Amino acid sequence: MRKLLTSSLTVGVVAVVAACATATTPGDDVGTTTAQALSGSEIISRAQQWVNAQLQYCQSPNGQSDTIDPSCSPVCQRQSNPEWDPYRSDCSGFIAWSWALPAPGQTTDGFAPADTSVSYVIQGNDLQPGDALNNPGDHIVLFVGWQTQGSVANFYEEPGCSSATPYAHAFTSAVTINGSSVSIAYEGNTFTAIRYNGFAGGGSGGVRLSRHDPAAGQPHRGLRQH
Repeated sequence: MRKLLTSSLTVGVVAVVAACATATTPGDDVGTTTAQALSGSEIISRAQQWVNAQLQYCQSPNGQSDTIDPSCSPVCQRQSNPEWDPYRSDCSGFIAWSWALPAPGQTTDGFAPADTSVSYVIQGNDLQPGDALNNPGDHIVLFVGWQTQGSVANFYEEPGCSSATPYAHAFTSAVTINGSSVSIAYEGNTFTAIRYNGFAGGGSGGVRLSRHDPAAGQPHRGLRQH
């Protein structure tokens, strides 16, 4: 069993199979877009809104049919906010919101390394707050900051309806870096480090989570859609 590291303790964790939409639906705006300049601090601030609200996972915009994952409600019913409502609140919709991309948001295949219209690949050791880690066709998470440079980091994610925490939340994990490839122990998977095309720098690399994530050590599985 892999080990999940936090600043204060190590906990066993079962590998996550993330539930993220990867197929486009009619009306999705997922093409090339002009990048809005955002600092790392601005990206984290936008993401923090969903984390603070514990915004429920949905693979559709709020109030719309959400039948892709049978473990989700057939209609997306979550906290209403006029800015958030047009976005899917799945893993890739979360990154799209955080990066101020058009609603309903790219899917995992709409980000680097699969698609470089809004992002590009970087070295894992160069990750800064506001960057992301993507596994196209599977899952994407937001990088929040280092606990220990190059080995333990903080993240935000929307994990899936079947997760023990089926909403936007924070976690801390050990990582192993090989070039642009980053293995995240908590996820039990390897991702590619990527950066938003409009990234303007900034943001504190020393962001620390205030508490241990409640999902640690709990199995949570969801539907993969390819």
